[in-house]
Formats: sequence, C-alpha cells, structure tokens
Amino acid sequence: MNIRHLSLLLSISIASNGAYAAFSPVPFKYAALRISSSSHQGQQGAPYQLIPSHSSKRSTSALFQTDDLNKDAPNDSTAEMNGNEVAVSPEKDEKFDTSKISDLLTKIYGNISSGEFGSRGEAYFVGQIALVLCIFYGNIPLVGDVITFIFGPCTCAIGAIVAGLGVKDLGSNLSPFPKVPSDTDLVTDGIFEEVRHPIYAGLLYLCLGISIWSGSAMRMLLTGALWYLLDKKSDYEEKTLLDRFPSYDDYMFDVKGKFIPDRKE
Repeated sequence: MNIRHLSLLLSISIASNGAYAAFSPVPFKYAALRISSSSHQGQQGAPYQLIPSHSSKRSTSALFQTDDLNKDAPNDSTAEMNGNEVAVSPEKDEKFDTSKISDLLTKIYGNISSGEFGSRGEAYFVGQIALVLCIFYGNIPLVGDVITFIFGPCTCAIGAIVAGLGVKDLGSNLSPFPKVPSDTDLVTDGIFEEVRHPIYAGLLYLCLGISIWSGSAMRMLLTGALWYLLDKKSDYEEKTLLDRFPSYDDYMFDVKGKFIPDRKE
C-alpha cells in the first residue's frame, strides 16, 4: 500500500465521520468533504478540502432536520432555524376569560344594592338623570314653553327697562367711553341705587333674553363674551371715577352689584 492509497483511505474515513457527526448531537470538527471542480475524483494529485462544521450554514444535515420538522410539525407551530439548530415554538391559543367580567358585574351589583333605600343620596342621581335627558331632548316637558317665555321675552323686556332708566338718570352725563369727562357729575340716585352700571346690565339682560328666546347657543356664547368685556370696561371706568370722586368708594361699598342688584341694607 503506497502513499496514494493511504491518502484516499484517510479521506474516506474523514468523510464517513463527518456524515456521522452531521446526524449526531455531538458536534464534529469536520462536517463535509468538498472536491475541487477543476479536477476529477481518482486523478493523481486531486485536491481534497475539509470544511469545518461551523462554516457550513446550509449543510445537508440541517436541510434534513428542517424538512423532517416541517413534515411533523402541526399547522399552528412556527419553526425557527439558527445555523444547524431548529426550535419549534407553538402558538398560544388564549381563550377569552369571562370570569373577570362576571366578577366585575357582581361587584357593581353589590355596590348598587348595598345600603338603605333613601339614605344613599338617590335624589341627586335622579336629578342628574332627569337633567341629562332634558338636555338630550332639548326641552323640559310640560313647562318648557313657559320657562322659555319667562327667560326669553320677559328678560328682554327687563333689560330694555333697566337700560332705559339708566340713560334717563344719567341725563347729560351720558358718555359711551369709560373715561369720565372733566365736567361730569356723580350720579348715585334712581336706578343707580340698585346697581352701579344699569346701562351695561340692561344690555346684558336684553342679549341674554334674545339668546334664550331664539335658542341659539352661539348668541349665548357671545353674550358671555360681552359680559366679560363690559366687566373689564366697568373696572376701567370706576378707576377714573375714584380718581375724580373720592366719595365713589363709599358708593361702591353701599351698592355692591355691578350688573345684578346687590345693595347693602
């Protein structure tokens, strides 16, 4: 037996051991035998190259293992291949747990049924539900039209009367600007004994009545903006009145309401 025969036997032995290592759980140093394509097997000097198992990512054994797992794995399983290792992770089939909802409903029912009837503040809850239903309905049954008339046309009439009395009592002292003219007299009688700014108050009542009468949410919103503007304007006006008339401080103490009557008794 010459050197050529020894080399061939050694190659066949290594190849058989590599095939065994491919199917064995213990890794083998060499997993495959590759022959160069430029030479023929059996030729003298034909190069043989040993391939380590860690560099062969798509070895025959890995393909065999993957095919077997795909054939045997159920439909709801997922196979993941990492090199030569294949892990199968079945999908979890979680069922809807109705016991939690049952416990929640039981707890809520216990909260509703606990305590004595009439001592838990039921009147507040009934009033809450009644108001919400009336808001959704857009009216109050039976008395809705009467309330609309009282807070609509009647409020408009009250506003017009109050503003008219304010104009009458001011007389020649009337001015549209908040800064008091130099030749103005302080007026504290008549309608001014009830409210400090009757013209502004009458204008607000008139706009509020129109908003309620027409059922316009936009008019109501604008009336609120007008109220805020007139409140700031009256503050500026009263500062000029205090500078001009020191006795205005006592008048503010006696008549506390700007737009709503509030007089000290």
